[in-house]
Amino acid sequence: MCSSKVLSGAAAAGERLFLRNRELRTLLQRLEPSVLVTTYPIDMLEATAMAEARRLGILTVVQLLSWDNITSKGRFPVLGDYYLSWGPIMTGELREYYNVDASRIFETGVAHFDAQLTMADASLRARVLGDMGLDPTRPYLLFGMSSPFFAPHEIDLVEELAGWIRRGEFGPNLNLVVRPHPQNVQGYMADVSWLPRLRALQGPRVGVFWPRLLESKLAWALDESDLPALASIMAGCTINLNSGSTFAIDGLVHQKPVVLTVFDAGHDLPWHRSARRCADFIHLKKLIDTGGLFPVRSFEELRTTLHRLLKEPDLNLEARKKALHAECGPVDGRASERIADALVAIANKHAR
Repeated sequence: MCSSKVLSGAAAAGERLFLRNRELRTLLQRLEPSVLVTTYPIDMLEATAMAEARRLGILTVVQLLSWDNITSKGRFPVLGDYYLSWGPIMTGELREYYNVDASRIFETGVAHFDAQLTMADASLRARVLGDMGLDPTRPYLLFGMSSPFFAPHEIDLVEELAGWIRRGEFGPNLNLVVRPHPQNVQGYMADVSWLPRLRALQGPRVGVFWPRLLESKLAWALDESDLPALASIMAGCTINLNSGSTFAIDGLVHQKPVVLTVFDAGHDLPWHRSARRCADFIHLKKLIDTGGLFPVRSFEELRTTLHRLLKEPDLNLEARKKALHAECGPVDGRASERIADALVAIANKHAR
């Protein structure tokens, strides 16, 4: 009887046998790099490049794109020689799932979160809010939507929240900004029936901050002006709401209370289609377990949590800071420097 270990080893051997590409090998031979850096080793093309680099004796370094890549995207067909880890959670996952030795992991932080802090600008925020018809001097909630694939009835939830805001549930001054996910707007995960409903939300006290999409085959292709505007809006909100996307980490970066709406707005869905499942994804569950987020599972829980956080905005502040460090390491503006230092150290170590 074959054990899972034997089958896993056979599958890995088969993948390595087929991970060959003459063009990639020729390119690497011509460039003669000291180090090949890859960001998404689940992708078969990147895995093939890593396999060809290994055959040529070129060091490989993995710097993962996102916090969910290890536990949610699939198995790495080829392992790197070294890894640049976001922070302690990612380091633990590399050791747990791939038995990577601690000496081959460099915790560097995340450069794009550092960039968010430097991009946030109060005057830009005022212009963006004004363009949405909102008073930039008033506080606002920020709801970062997910793809309908993950939160099928999130549009219902957002409409209900907008109604609360307009009826003065949280007082006369609080506004709401809704940020559709790029894949709310276009791409194979979009539901175009949401678009007129989102447009209908725009009006007194509720603004929709549309992603500035480019015409591209990439569903996430955004104009360069989008990130500074988004970072500025994130930095100025009172509470960050989302259903469990990277938007949650964005909120922690800006030291905002983060509320996770992991429910289906009154609809009864099986777990595999429900927004409830998001809270069970391993990467998100680990962040929830730090105590730095506020998951809510009903409208009543959402209402109660918002009232509480509006009265106590520093509630769980220390837990937020610990959660951010666990996920991203230090967010201090120096991640790019640490990344560069790690790559130089790796190259120099093997040059000797």
